[in-house]
Amino acid sequence: MGQLELMPREVILRRDSSISYDPRGKGCSPNAELCLTNEALLVGIKGMFGGIKKTLRFPLSGIVVDNGVPRVCEGRSRDGSRQLHVFFSHGVESFALGEADVEGGDLKSALKSVLTSQSEKEQQNIAQWCQAITMAVRGARSAVCPVAPPPPVASMRVEPAASPIRPAVAPVAKGDCCDEEGGSETLAYQVGSLIATASKGIVGAAAFASERAASAASERSKPAEHVNVTDRCIGCGAPLAGFKGQRIVCRYCDTDQTID
Repeated sequence: MGQLELMPREVILRRDSSISYDPRGKGCSPNAELCLTNEALLVGIKGMFGGIKKTLRFPLSGIVVDNGVPRVCEGRSRDGSRQLHVFFSHGVESFALGEADVEGGDLKSALKSVLTSQSEKEQQNIAQWCQAITMAVRGARSAVCPVAPPPPVASMRVEPAASPIRPAVAPVAKGDCCDEEGGSETLAYQVGSLIATASKGIVGAAAFASERAASAASERSKPAEHVNVTDRCIGCGAPLAGFKGQRIVCRYCDTDQTID
């Protein structure tokens, strides 16, 4: 097997040593080699004695991609034989593939190869090449346009949100709600508790006002306190003793009078 001209960082992904190259459907070069690398699709044109005399390079970046899928598929030549078609921006490159290169293998693989027809082998080989080229093109595109990594966690600072002011709500006793879906019952219970608390306050205030009014009326209904005073009789001038406003009869002259 001859040597292909590879770039410094180029790696071989798949290789078939015996293919027929049909450049743009113009006629086959029956003695060629096909090689897939991480950067290009290489075609080695062999000389008369089997060595590679010329290497054709088709970069993977030139393959047509539709909706993220490279255009590579099984096709047919002018005579109807099965081919691998790869669509480049400059046109279609066609390759007639035979059986895939097999290195080593066990008795089971050898027996399976014997029982498989040549047509099935060609079809399987083309399907494997389509898959390999698709994966290589996607890998090359990812290497050219890498996805930017997310910023480090340490540089992302999230300020805590201000705690909302919640209205005071009467606590709900455990077991007052029937289940997790009883949110409306819990709200109704809390509203009822607020109303009951407000009602108690109103009733208490009314009772207090009524008690104060009753106390004031009771104070007004008490008789005036007696104030002890001394005076003189308007008739004889004798000294009199009693309380203010009291009517009294002088014991000396029997004069009826009110103590001022």
